[in-house]
Amino acid sequence: MSHPETSDWNARVGYDFEKFDPVGFEHNRRERVPVYRDGKSKYDDALRGEIDNVAAWSRASGKPLVTTECWSVVDYKDWPGLDWGGSKI
Repeated sequence: MSHPETSDWNARVGYDFEKFDPVGFEHNRRERVPVYRDGKSKYDDALRGEIDNVAAWSRASGKPLVTTECWSVVDYKDWPGLDWGGSKI
């Protein structure tokens, strides 16, 4: 969903992998709901397409598909005080 080759998510929410500066996280936190809501089918399709691509690779290569993070936005901060249910998408 957030891979730059398959989606404009990071550009839309203002995230640029700022590892030691919370500015990108703040942009992502603030903008994620309206950006996702406005482009839900586009982002869902991008996510499904990427899952299909890696699943096809796994079948073709005979190697297992293993994920260590999620299939969506990576480098997401699980910080206290986040909205874990008030934002309805």
